[in-house]
Amino acid sequence: MFDCGNDDGKRGFGMRGSARVLTVIALSVAALALCGVASANTGFKGPAYPVGTSGAPTTSKPESKLWFRDGRWWAIMFDQSDVYRIFRLNLRSQHWVNTGVAVDPRDSTRQDVLSVGNTLLVASHKFVKTTHQNPMPGAGDEMRLYRFSYHSGSNTYSPDGQVTIDPQRAEALTIAREAPGKIWATWVQEEGGQHKVFASRTTGDCATGGSCAFGSRIELDGVVGADDISAIVRFGNKVGVMWSDTVSSNLWFRVHTDGDGDTAGDWTPRVSVIGGPKRVDDHINLKADASGRVYAVTKTKFSSAANPGIMLHRRSAAGNWSSHEVTDASFDRTRPIVVLDPQHNAIRVFEGETGSSVFMVKSRLGNINF
Repeated sequence: MFDCGNDDGKRGFGMRGSARVLTVIALSVAALALCGVASANTGFKGPAYPVGTSGAPTTSKPESKLWFRDGRWWAIMFDQSDVYRIFRLNLRSQHWVNTGVAVDPRDSTRQDVLSVGNTLLVASHKFVKTTHQNPMPGAGDEMRLYRFSYHSGSNTYSPDGQVTIDPQRAEALTIAREAPGKIWATWVQEEGGQHKVFASRTTGDCATGGSCAFGSRIELDGVVGADDISAIVRFGNKVGVMWSDTVSSNLWFRVHTDGDGDTAGDWTPRVSVIGGPKRVDDHINLKADASGRVYAVTKTKFSSAANPGIMLHRRSAAGNWSSHEVTDASFDRTRPIVVLDPQHNAIRVFEGETGSSVFMVKSRLGNINF
């Protein structure tokens, strides 16, 4: 299992090995050699996860499970005692070490992490594939934000409280920070028989020790599909929310500038990133670079080689979107993750293949061409 991430919440995914994986990798290496590309590295197999997760614990596409702090990689994993805990990677042995610090004692939850200095924020929610509004949500069903403090002397984290984001369950929940430290969250939830896109912001500077209490939720879109999701990203002095809308077959994006109010009117009007029949599915993963550009990797509903299967969309600092094919639909790739590598002038997209392998495809940052 592996995830990809950084201090502003890069989103990750995972896989488990099988005999078929080795076969597919061998074939992939042969194909890469014919194209003059370096051989693939199969990496290291991570720990298995037990029952109680309602499927793969990294199944929510926009969420991050991994962060880098104090020269070490850290992750949220579901351990053999059926509790989500903080793990640390031993680089020498390539094994994940259970630190014993519990994150969320509830089973069937999913997490999105955000590391800001010595503060770790973890948004955790009870996972449900299709959300339904519960007029009387049960105890423990709520979306929560956990805060932890990092201690560099002992290389450990300690809990620093929790608050409720929303009383309902969700398919996906992501967070991002507003300067200096207020936290935004976004998710899709049913309300009044219709699925809607919501966002909410903390009333205090949660990232640097202030109040983590969330204010009233804001409706960013009032009509989306039951299986649609949203995701949030920080870029420059703004945060942006993207969501799938399979009702109108559009990917939408709205922007909020740091310091503005917390009503729907304080967000820019929605802009269509891409639209059209079969061009939108509920797979979204977001990143941003130091220049204020936003990158979104998404999945379509096409199935033939004549059409794109995985696409990358880039928003310029001026606010203009461009779209690029990553792999065609005949490869049947899924749950794509985008990782920016400015040191090597590269955009890397990781794609899953149902029941087997994970693949990586690459483009230059400047002239996008996969």
